[in-house]
Amino acid sequence: MTQTTTIDSNPALSSSNASGSSLVDWAIAQRKALLAGILALLVAVGSWSAYQSSKASTAKKAAAALFEAKKLGTESEAGLAALDKVSKDFVGSHAAWEALMLLGDHHSKKAPQADLSASWYEKADQAATDPRQKLLSRYNLAYARELQGKWDLAFTAIESAERLGLPIFKSELALTRGRLLERMGKTSEARQAYEAVAKDFADSEAARTADQWKALLPAPNSAEGKTQ
Repeated sequence: MTQTTTIDSNPALSSSNASGSSLVDWAIAQRKALLAGILALLVAVGSWSAYQSSKASTAKKAAAALFEAKKLGTESEAGLAALDKVSKDFVGSHAAWEALMLLGDHHSKKAPQADLSASWYEKADQAATDPRQKLLSRYNLAYARELQGKWDLAFTAIESAERLGLPIFKSELALTRGRLLERMGKTSEARQAYEAVAKDFADSEAARTADQWKALLPAPNSAEGKTQ
């Protein structure tokens, strides 16, 4: 699920303040790390569940269909059609959810297709049967919304991911919350969010990043309410 994205090529994501470049760089790097970590876990869980479930036969068929779709690749129309078919033929399976995520990933590579990307991630969220699947779906949805420059919708997606209450990737989600608040021009709230990350996740990379981004914010009340 990791991929090379072009978020920094989208004019909508350019920032006028000094922290703009670091915000974008962090978004790209952190998303890659998050997706790789969760997907590895979910693939393992999905594979194990397929053999433990009373529906193992259907699950194995779904996994086989997904494997064949992946072989075609997302750069071909046949591959995209095959993934779409998996998502429709095996509703409720891990394979169907992963197929939807792959379709979303394909379109997230190009900013002009961010609308399609968001649509697929929304479908993946609806198709998710596991909280960890929902976490990844919503995190990706936030990424697609950010790619569109729709900070408020990205923030809503991050909030919904946080509400799942999972004990994984909490610092990454909290730091993303601060970044999006900054994007929306809510400087005071962004500052508070960065301070919370530094306090709640002390001595972590997220805490150090939060401190750096906080230091780059405009002085209190000097730029409140302006879009970053």
